[in-house]
This record gives sequence, C-alpha cells and structure tokens, in this order.
Amino acid sequence: MDSQISLKIELFFENPLTPPRPRPTHYGVLYLLRREIITCFNNSALWAGIMIILAGVDLLGKFYAGNDDIGNVGSRFVTFLKYFNNISEDDKDTIYQLRNSLLHSFGLYSVDSRGNIYKFTLGEDFPDFIKRDVDRYYINVLKLKDLFNIAIENYYKDLKDNVGNLQSKFEIMFPRYGFIYMTP
Repeated sequence: MDSQISLKIELFFENPLTPPRPRPTHYGVLYLLRREIITCFNNSALWAGIMIILAGVDLLGKFYAGNDDIGNVGSRFVTFLKYFNNISEDDKDTIYQLRNSLLHSFGLYSVDSRGNIYKFTLGEDFPDFIKRDVDRYYINVLKLKDLFNIAIENYYKDLKDNVGNLQSKFEIMFPRYGFIYMTP
C-alpha cells in the first residue's frame, strides 16, 4: 500500500483511546467522532451518542461509496450497514429511519417514502438489538454502539486490503471529510 494513503487511513482510524496530540495538529474526523461517542456514553448522554453514531455511519458511507451526492444519502447509509454483522435488510431500513428521526426531526418519529411510520424507544437493556412491537421499534443503544464499532473494524480491514478498490474511494473523500486542523 502506498505510504501516503496508509498515513491517511491511520490518521482517520486512529484509536479513540489515544490521548489527543498537542495542538496545532491534524485529527482524523472519525477519531474525534469516536472520542465524542465514548464521552457521551460515559456520561449517560445516550441521545447525543446515538446521534453521533448515526452521523458516523453517514460519514463512513461517503467514504465507502466514494461520493457525497446529495441524492444518495439513504443508499450510502444503508449500503454501509453491510458492515454491521448479521442484520437484516429490514433492520437496515429501521436504522436509517432512526437516523432520520434523530438528525432531521430531533425526535423519535419518522415516516419513510412508502408511508410507513416509525416510532422509536431507545434503551440499554432490551434483549434484542431491534424489536418491533405493533407500532413501535425498540432499539438497544448499547448494541448499536457495539455494532458501529464492529463496522468500523470490518471496514478498516477491507480498506487496508483494498477490497473493491476502497482505497481510491477513500482518497476521493479524504480531503473533504477525512481530517480537520485544530489550533490551540
């Protein structure tokens, strides 16, 4: 693998438990996002933590697809969810609707393009990741967080192995979404 792409990948996927470097410096956006998720979950700020996870899936979907076309948000998001181990197509759609409900209407209610209504309840102790009950979806937020971390590791491995030419797609997105420069 080219050393430049390797450096970019390592910056982007830096372990979130690594303490931040002194500023001014570059940070990978995924590194910062994952640090915020840890902070949210450690401080019982689950609502914000879930919003960050779902924004993280959006971010990774852009890198996986190699584009940020406005009309492809849903497709990129759901396609990236292949990295969440063993979830059904229905669960992928449900997670996308959870994303829409939190990131666009700031609540736990969404309606898809077919008119299906999604009402969500978030919790830490539901036995299943997603459970549907008549008119409500119960989401285990700890399992969502775990699946997100698994997805990151699965994508990272495929990216390092350049599965499906992922590195060229990563290179396209990296200048726009891969890093930020922070000053003191």
